[in-house]
Amino acid sequence: MKKTNTIPIFLLIMLVCGCIQSSPTSHTLATSMQKTISSPNISTYTATLSTLMPKERIKDFKVTAKWKKESNVLVLYLEVKNQTACTKIDGKLKITIKDEFGILIYNGTLTVHRSDFLSYSEELTNVSGNLTEPTVYKARYVLTNFQKGISSSGIIDATLITKDTMLKKVFKAQNLPKMSEKERMQYFEKVYLRNSKPLNVTQKKANIILEVYRYGIYVHPLTLKKYLRIDTKIKNLGNNSVELMIREPAKLTVDGFSVTEYPKDISSIKSKKLEPGKDITEEFLFPMEEISLEGREFILEVHETEMFPEREAEIMLPKLKFSLNYTLVNISKPAEKFPIEITLMKYAVFEYETPEGKEEGVKVLLKIKNTGDNEVKIDLNGITLGGEVKIAPFTWFLTVGPHSEKQTWLLFPYVQGKTTLTVHLYDLTELKDELIEIPFEIKGTPRTREIKINKTIEEYPLKITIEKVEEIPYLEITKLKSLVKIYLTLENTGETALPLNIEQWGLLTSKGVLIPGDVVMSNLTNAIELTPGNCVSGYVVFKDIPEDVQYILKIKIPNALRTIEFKVKLPIRLGE
Repeated sequence: MKKTNTIPIFLLIMLVCGCIQSSPTSHTLATSMQKTISSPNISTYTATLSTLMPKERIKDFKVTAKWKKESNVLVLYLEVKNQTACTKIDGKLKITIKDEFGILIYNGTLTVHRSDFLSYSEELTNVSGNLTEPTVYKARYVLTNFQKGISSSGIIDATLITKDTMLKKVFKAQNLPKMSEKERMQYFEKVYLRNSKPLNVTQKKANIILEVYRYGIYVHPLTLKKYLRIDTKIKNLGNNSVELMIREPAKLTVDGFSVTEYPKDISSIKSKKLEPGKDITEEFLFPMEEISLEGREFILEVHETEMFPEREAEIMLPKLKFSLNYTLVNISKPAEKFPIEITLMKYAVFEYETPEGKEEGVKVLLKIKNTGDNEVKIDLNGITLGGEVKIAPFTWFLTVGPHSEKQTWLLFPYVQGKTTLTVHLYDLTELKDELIEIPFEIKGTPRTREIKINKTIEEYPLKITIEKVEEIPYLEITKLKSLVKIYLTLENTGETALPLNIEQWGLLTSKGVLIPGDVVMSNLTNAIELTPGNCVSGYVVFKDIPEDVQYILKIKIPNALRTIEFKVKLPIRLGE
């Protein structure tokens, strides 16, 4: 058997082992691997492994956003890192930006080029002094096609895509485009209008009509709370402007549960003026937290308060005839002892007004002619009718010049049928006297001339009924003046007591002369308090009325408030 030489083999093994131990590269790798595996420092492990991977492989990226309010642009910054440092890439960046309330600000894809990245150097300060951070590459993109949110905070959902990598990350954002208060109002208004539903419910009260035409869910731009919004129109169907005062909050009853209105803004409850034929919109907000989406019966109650300013009601009156109806007589009697001739020209019977009330009388018109050469004086108090002395005028003597004549009127108490007018003539110097008697017959009875009207007008809070108008002479000292009595009934249809200031009423002539009401002779007393629902009847008096073609009664209407209550059932369905 052939022997094997073991010494050369042993030497060969030793030589090989020595070569291995003397290799510096193998020693470094083995040592490094051993330290990495045994070390608890994970970052050391990662950094060591990166030497085995391509530098182009993307490890991380970062997207930040900054809204520049002055120029209204949204600037995005992109940073990309490989295994060792910041890098530049070619690829795509998909971006979705929303504010913290989920409102979409931007959604799109940006094309990323290496040339987009610019270098930035930033200094860091610590206790040992200023250190310069390694170069940072950032790509900057200016966006103009974005929407504003209602908050400046939100999230950026970003996906970075390169040739061999796709990374997706979500970043917090603190400087996003934010709407102004006005823009927020416009935004939520558009959202509401887009999702609202139509209604067609109306109700009429007096000259005001309420129309409910739309409803939907509304987000308040200030509180960001949800409300059921009901849109209405209030229209003036009358001929006069209407002023609505500050109203109480509206009420919505949902399946028997009452919900009080929340005002959208202060203007929704302040006073407002409504011209004839015009309308204004009112929006009622009710908190959704108090309303069931499954509600089936919705009843809206709105109480508006209408304000009526002080004003005048004008009532056209028929033409009045103030002249008396005379009966012609023309009986003349000459005196025998005096150069006097007395002529009874005509008479009129009528009623007349005094401060004490109505009286009946006869007015006679006399002509006294002096045929002598000397003036004569006639004692008017010596003239009687049927034994009754005159009532007016208060003049005592009437002087008539030589060869001249004068006319005068005398008022006597009413005498009916055949009677005698007696004129007593006397001369105290010559001690002579004479009675001149003129017999005649008085026909007719005194009547008040009146015109029936029975006209009713309503000027809230008064309902005014003009029953009749009397034209009657008024005896004032020595004169008979024209007087008008207007009989009427006043009813308070308002909600509060009303003062009636008669002295502020007036009778307007066609020439623009305003004659005030006479407080003393009117039996509607000054500043009368007329309580709601009650009425008063009487007359108001106007004195010294000239003859005219037309008269207008002007009545002062006091200011007042009226509550207009609307209650409508609405076919609202929130859960559908």
